[in-house]
Amino acid sequence: SNLPSLSEREYACISLYQKGFTAKQTARELGLSHRTIEDYFETIKMKYNVSNKRELLNPLFISRS
Repeated sequence: SNLPSLSEREYACISLYQKGFTAKQTARELGLSHRTIEDYFETIKMKYNVSNKRELLNPLFISRS
């Protein structure tokens, strides 16, 4: 597979976001700061070449080249 690899924390961020968690809720859930969660999302967006978090809700986002 040529999908970008995600860290455990990045994967947790996406999983919670897909369940409807906000960044602040995700921060509380993971015991991290809201800013840290936003930083993770910036990294995730770069890895997947998407411009906004909503694109991560699309089940096809992982097939983007």
